[in-house]
Amino acid sequence: MSTRRRIASWAGVFVVLLAVPLVASVPGRGQSPVKRKTLSSGKYKAVVTFATVRVPKDEAESWWGGWFDKEQQEVVRSVRLSRGNEAVDVPISAIAGLANVSQASLKSQPNGCRLLLRGGDGGASYHAQVTVTGTAITERVVRHGEFPEERWEKTTYAYVPDDDR
Repeated sequence: MSTRRRIASWAGVFVVLLAVPLVASVPGRGQSPVKRKTLSSGKYKAVVTFATVRVPKDEAESWWGGWFDKEQQEVVRSVRLSRGNEAVDVPISAIAGLANVSQASLKSQPNGCRLLLRGGDGGASYHAQVTVTGTAITERVVRHGEFPEERWEKTTYAYVPDDDR
């Protein structure tokens, strides 16, 4: 594994452990069969995998799109992304904590693409945007669907070039 990928992996793990409940990224209790959505735009292709999990009601509110009165939430379990034949590393923190996705799309940009996910309903709605530049995730922005300027989060990913040290 290259130094760049190793650092990106450790940075992703660090962010997940500090900012996101681990249960949001690793569905478990009462998990249903997964479903997949395949997206493509320009040179990029993404396969988004969802799973329905049983969640304690007090935990459901901590997820984007989670609803406190639902015992089961459909969560984003994984994203496989590629540019042509090159894989794009997707840190778990780029998708963790997103539940009940109603729309998913992939949009090309001059230097990469954006994975757009909309989910939740009413007061629990959100818009998530994961930006890819080349073959690296560079940013995740999630905004509340009804109050986008009042409740949001932004994660910026940085990579140290692999100079064979």
